Amino acid sequence: MSVNTLSAESLAVLLQNSRYSSANTRQSLAITLQLPKDIKVDIKATDGTVHVADGRLVFITSSQGDISSFVLDLARARSLQLSHSLESPWFGPNYWSFRFFTAPDAACSGFPSSEWFDGKIVFKDGGALAFASAVDTVINDVLNNQDIDDELPRYDYISDP
Repeated sequence: MSVNTLSAESLAVLLQNSRYSSANTRQSLAITLQLPKDIKVDIKATDGTVHVADGRLVFITSSQGDISSFVLDLARARSLQLSHSLESPWFGPNYWSFRFFTAPDAACSGFPSSEWFDGKIVFKDGGALAFASAVDTVINDVLNNQDIDDELPRYDYISDP
């Protein structure tokens, strides 16, 4: 997991085999420390694009925000103790909320260690259902289907003699 570490070259690599990409920049991101202590963490980005690729969730801020990018390595969902849910309020846009823990031994660039964080991605123009489905699929694949290849091996057709 990291904040503000994307270059144009690394972005192209991260978004290979993309499973979901938002159609516009009308998504917002907020990440806060669950129990504020001496450290105050309140990250906000008012507009940006969201991408789900093989093993990663990537948020790229378009114009306004405290960060330029946020990458969540979904392959480390167990060590991050990641929990997430799709919320559909009566009034207002759908949003995806998530909570993660930055373990001392985990590489969480830009976050204090041994703390719980709450996050929220708000989908102002739709796409939350497709996004949540893509995240669920990727998490299932990286945690439960590590040994299963995406493609079956190719076999040559052998005709009868």
